[in-house]
This record gives sequence, structure tokens and C-alpha cells, in this order.
Amino acid sequence: MVQFSGVIYDTDSNVVVPYVNIKGRNQSYSANYKGYFSFVCHEGDSLVFSSVGYKKTEIVIPYNLKDKRFTAIIKLKSDNIMLPMVRV
Repeated sequence: MVQFSGVIYDTDSNVVVPYVNIKGRNQSYSANYKGYFSFVCHEGDSLVFSSVGYKKTEIVIPYNLKDKRFTAIIKLKSDNIMLPMVRV
């Protein structure tokens, strides 16, 4: 078991991204309003970070951690979606 924690930022503006969804093996987590998260996971777990308006980012927890703790700064890239034109 590994204590995984960190903060999530926007790549372009370096502003904190609040309430990001974090999907793990069999559970989902969420960052708080300051972009901070902390939870327990396993070594080798793949975690997907997603939020509306941003591209999904995947992180893999490394094996053989000495302290059984892993801290990361996650950078999410904006995702612009072009919608088709609507005629009224």
C-alpha cells in the first residue's frame, strides 16, 4: 500500500484545477477545491485524472518505493472541443 498525494494544476496558467476526478483500480476519488488529493493505492496502479474541459492524464504508481509514500504535481492540459454550428 502506498499513500499517494499531490496537487493538480492547469498546464498553461499554473492555476489549481479543483474537483478533478481520479479513477483507480476499483475506486474513484476526487480532489478538493484547492486541487489537493490524498488516498491509499497499490504500487503499479494506473490512475486516470479527468475534469471537464481538460484532456485525461494517466499516472502509474512506481514500484519499490522506500517510504511507501508518493507525491506528485499533476498538470492537466486544456481540451478545446469544437461543436458543430447550429442554425436557428
